[in-house]
Amino acid sequence: MSKLEDDAESPRKNQGRQAHIGLIADSFHTVKPMYQRLKAHDVPIVRTVDHGITKSVYFKDPEGNELEIYCEVPERPWQEQDTIIVADPIDLEAVSGD
Repeated sequence: MSKLEDDAESPRKNQGRQAHIGLIADSFHTVKPMYQRLKAHDVPIVRTVDHGITKSVYFKDPEGNELEIYCEVPERPWQEQDTIIVADPIDLEAVSGD
């Protein structure tokens, strides 16, 4: 972590820094309500993604930092995957929290 001066410029897109901070949830039953709460509070949603082994919601904090709330998908253990680089969009408005 680094402290910047109060008048420092905001980070620019693709500027060298951390990619994002990931916060793991216990299940999709937690991820979907968090998505709904973020939307209810007008938090900018960057994307919602099914990575095959996780389901994720990416969003921005007030300072423009990207955060991710995600859960592991128990029916698809990462150790059994050919690749973990999958990024299929999820329509969280259409899927249930089951």
